[in-house]
Amino acid sequence: MSLKEVESSAFSSYQYDPKAEELIVHFTQGNPYRYRQVPAWEIEKMESADSKGNYFNLNIRNRYEFDELL
Repeated sequence: MSLKEVESSAFSSYQYDPKAEELIVHFTQGNPYRYRQVPAWEIEKMESADSKGNYFNLNIRNRYEFDELL
């Protein structure tokens, strides 16, 4: 699971494990969060979106189970 940096006001980087379907998002403020059962197609759409932060907020945040990583 490699770290991918992004230009976004919402988060600075993320990691995705396709086998586990886990997305770890490193927000610009606060602790990282792990989102579970996120399908690979959702990550592909986020990666191709003009605004990754906007896509994340509309399509991933609060739609998938998550927990804060301390």
